[in-house]
Amino acid sequence: AEVATLPFDVIKVRMQLDRNLSFLQTFIALVKEGSLFRGIQPALLRQVFYGTIRYGLYPPVKLYLSGGHLDYDNLIVNHLLAGCFTGAMAAGISSPTDLVRIRMQACSGGHNQKQPYDSTMNDMENGEILVDTRRAFKYGNVFNAFYQIIKEEGIFS
Repeated sequence: AEVATLPFDVIKVRMQLDRNLSFLQTFIALVKEGSLFRGIQPALLRQVFYGTIRYGLYPPVKLYLSGGHLDYDNLIVNHLLAGCFTGAMAAGISSPTDLVRIRMQACSGGHNQKQPYDSTMNDMENGEILVDTRRAFKYGNVFNAFYQIIKEEGIFS
């Protein structure tokens, strides 16, 4: 599913960065760049972490909430609490990969090229996003992206 929806996500990110382009213009530009599947590495890595944590921890958390008694295992409150807890934990742990995915999708250029990402500033002026060109990153792969982000912005970015 991630592979099927990723091109739409790349188009969305690029359209958010350049609000003057239409869907079709953005699609054509991405095909010419060879960037339609940019960010596939962190997207798949996120799915691995999210699915493994969420589904792997659900049964033991549900059993823990029932006090280890299989009699209370099917209480709806245990299902709800276990689902909320494991879903929140999975989302929290896998969210850094979303940051990397968006940064990689914002890069222009072909899949094998290392083009800079211009991060946006939080300030808005006249309804337009200001681009901070002082912070340009070049990501070769998902691990290099994690390294660069932590090095330049710190662990809590």
